[in-house]
Amino acid sequence: MSPIDRYREFLRRQGVPPETAQIIDEASLALGELRCFRLDAAGRELRACVSPAGLVTGTRAATDAWWQLLGAGDASAVAERVAWLESTRDIDRHTRGRQIVAVRATDRPPSASVDPALWRLAPAPTLRTAPETRELVVWLYTIGADEPAERTVRAHPAAPAEITERPAHEAVALGDPITRATAALGGNDSDAIQWALLVIARSNVTAAAPAAAKLLGHSDPRLRSAAASTLGTLAAAASVDALAAAASHETEEIAQIAQIQALGHVATPASARALTVLRAKIHSATIRVEVIHALARVGDAAADTVHAALADAAAHDDDANLRALATTYLKRWKR
Repeated sequence: MSPIDRYREFLRRQGVPPETAQIIDEASLALGELRCFRLDAAGRELRACVSPAGLVTGTRAATDAWWQLLGAGDASAVAERVAWLESTRDIDRHTRGRQIVAVRATDRPPSASVDPALWRLAPAPTLRTAPETRELVVWLYTIGADEPAERTVRAHPAAPAEITERPAHEAVALGDPITRATAALGGNDSDAIQWALLVIARSNVTAAAPAAAKLLGHSDPRLRSAAASTLGTLAAAASVDALAAAASHETEEIAQIAQIQALGHVATPASARALTVLRAKIHSATIRVEVIHALARVGDAAADTVHAALADAAAHDDDANLRALATTYLKRWKR
């Protein structure tokens, strides 16, 4: 059976009349006789890589034609087809897609939440072949996840495949992540610093707050912003002076907003006083609105200072919208 006829038969089994289906032939993914098709229809894609002998879908079915897929090309090419099979596009706001990629250690980690040391140790895909076994080992990453996964597919000529998966950190032991994250804050690796700040915030490593505060003076505004966010999550009271000083001299909006938001999350009398001073110094209404939100977040932790600052904003701020916002917060306060 030709690949396209086999795919049409697959569609029939899925309840899709192939004569009315819009079939997309992904010609760039073809490997010899292996062809890759998907259905272009609302709500369904039904991806499959198809050879004259069988097909493999994105459902990881052990009974699919893994033997044929693993014999269609080299390890890298097969890994890319596996990643494509399991990726899906966004259908609508209720049915979100997912993108899966085969990890290349030479690429930058796609997210700050991915441990760059782990990513850089990703092995290239391997494909081992023997008369009765073909085995693919590949690291796959789902965009948005915290780490890749190691996938092993062991295929046989006339039996179901064996498909196993484990988190990448189980395949490569790097040691305690909190210890490594704390150490990374003092280094020069921007990717490692961003990852470390997330780890420290998630794990509430308050002892790392002084090291994070030093990054408020970093040359990279993304790291200044990330450091401020971490300090806010930690509610690091000892960092108020550093956050206030950074916010008063910050030239990048993204970092200044993060610093102001962090002062609100710290929520101490000192942070309320710092926010009051900042509101008087900042000319941008876009930034002053963040100061008002931050003051309201401090709330009862410094009631008198916050109430006075909001009352002043409600009466005297140059921007009518900000006067209205401060007034709204004051009304909620009275409740």
